[in-house]
Amino acid sequence: MNNLQLSYTFDALASEVWQALTSAERLEEWTGSPAVIDPLEGSEINLWDGLVTGTVLESLPEQKITLDWQQSDHEFQVEIELTAEDGTTRMDITITSDDPDVNWEAVEQFWEEEIIAPLRSYVEPEV
Repeated sequence: MNNLQLSYTFDALASEVWQALTSAERLEEWTGSPAVIDPLEGSEINLWDGLVTGTVLESLPEQKITLDWQQSDHEFQVEIELTAEDGTTRMDITITSDDPDVNWEAVEQFWEEEIIAPLRSYVEPEV
């Protein structure tokens, strides 16, 4: 099994980051694409016009969400943990897959460009 671990800090409350990640309405605002997500275990996800599909495996509001994440013919398990730290939020992401053909550089680039950068712009106040 291969994995990728990423860590980011957002200048936003954990509740704001959680809502941006788990509310279909808010996801649509910062991704610009239709989103289906409900942070309840067993709920289906469909993001970026079907580019990403899957299921919510575990959900602890404002703390952790684990997803079965299917993208580009690859299946991943994505675990996102949020930790509140004095008005900021640390996000630790662990992405795992048994697929030996995963291009991990492309996975990291997708997360950086399509998730983290627009999420940061959405949740952090403009200076």
